[in-house]
Amino acid sequence: MRPLSPFLVLAALAAACGAPPRSPPPAGDGAGDGGGDGLDDGGGGSGGDTAAPPDSEAPCDPAVDADGDGVGQCDDCDDTDASRTPGRGEACDGLDNDCNGLSDDPFDADGDGRGPCLDCDEGDPSVYVGAPEACDGLDNDCDGERDEGFDADGDGWRMCRGDCDDADPSVHPSGEEVCDGKDNDCDGPVDEPEDGDGDGFPACGDVSDCDDADAARSPAHGEWCDGVDNDCDGAVPSDEQDTDGDGFAPCTGDCDDARATVSPQLPEACDGVDTDCDPSTDESVDGDGDGLSSCAGDCDDRSARAYPGGGEICDGRDNDCNGLVDETGCGSCAPMAWGGSDYLFCFDTPTWAGAEASCASFGASLATVDTWEENVALSDTAWGWWANYWFIGMNDRAEEGSWVWADATPAASPFWAWNQPDNWDNEDCAHLLFDWYYWNDISCDTALPYVCEYPAP
Repeated sequence: MRPLSPFLVLAALAAACGAPPRSPPPAGDGAGDGGGDGLDDGGGGSGGDTAAPPDSEAPCDPAVDADGDGVGQCDDCDDTDASRTPGRGEACDGLDNDCNGLSDDPFDADGDGRGPCLDCDEGDPSVYVGAPEACDGLDNDCDGERDEGFDADGDGWRMCRGDCDDADPSVHPSGEEVCDGKDNDCDGPVDEPEDGDGDGFPACGDVSDCDDADAARSPAHGEWCDGVDNDCDGAVPSDEQDTDGDGFAPCTGDCDDARATVSPQLPEACDGVDTDCDPSTDESVDGDGDGLSSCAGDCDDRSARAYPGGGEICDGRDNDCNGLVDETGCGSCAPMAWGGSDYLFCFDTPTWAGAEASCASFGASLATVDTWEENVALSDTAWGWWANYWFIGMNDRAEEGSWVWADATPAASPFWAWNQPDNWDNEDCAHLLFDWYYWNDISCDTALPYVCEYPAP
């Protein structure tokens, strides 16, 4: 004989006490709520096809076990699902497996009705699969994203995370404050008067800085010649503008900013225009004072020794502007220019008088050495040509001890070596390279190479 259902016993006791009989546990509502707890327990199907609902007038049949789990219809909370039956072990599957009215209850640490299989955070009851997403920095619905749907302006900031205007992408906690009537950085003040470059003028305000990253630009700054609006008046002065695109503005020296063929970087041309913007080099200017300008035919307007019709000398120049240099020959001599003067270093070895005569044949005379720098330059060059003594123009042939140059000009500051001159054996002429850069007196009849110097043109 099959034992009586506990629910029938309870009903009988309730009737005896005057209470209405209690209906057996619901067998399911046809939508998967087999546990009767209002949650979707995953039962699926239509549990009411075999088990009558609690308020149905049709009594349950304890002999019916539709799911074959060994528990009759009247005692089974879902007689369509063999995984749900009284006394069965609870599994983490979102169902009320043991028919106690709770789903996954041994696994639900936070009491949200979901075990770990449907809960990505068992320490927070607001987080589980299917939970409504809130703006709280959490992945409430366990879909792998946080606070989705709360960044309306797409600036990467949500209202709950500090965005003070989620309808404007230029406004958020990391925004840069600009003069636009908004609190761009969400710190409270609007268009706060920050002075980014420390020039005393903020970016916003009645008197504002036109470039708050450049201290060289402010309403109090003077205008510079740099093509920039330094004084923040909204305009770049015309003299700072390079109208012709030649790289120079009027304030940087362009004397004609309407023509790119005129600028300080261009060479002067014979075109009737001050091409290089330098009046001192105009084509009508005679640069070397020889009476002719470059445009008038001077082939070298840097040297007064070179001009059309000039006499050719041995100085490394085309003196007569015929296209030939030193065509008359230099004999045994080599020219050198230094400090505005022209010299000849001659390698034949006459006496001092012979050397002076040779220099005169070139229109020169034995060299006059006035400064230490000139002495060093001539000595270095002479030594480079020939490591020997070299005659210069200084002598005391006319009067012993009265040293003069070849043109009889007194020698004011000769560079004698120590204990010189000593006039040993009637020494009346001077030479270079006795003791490094210092001089010695020697017999004028000695045969030596010599240095000539041309007179100033």
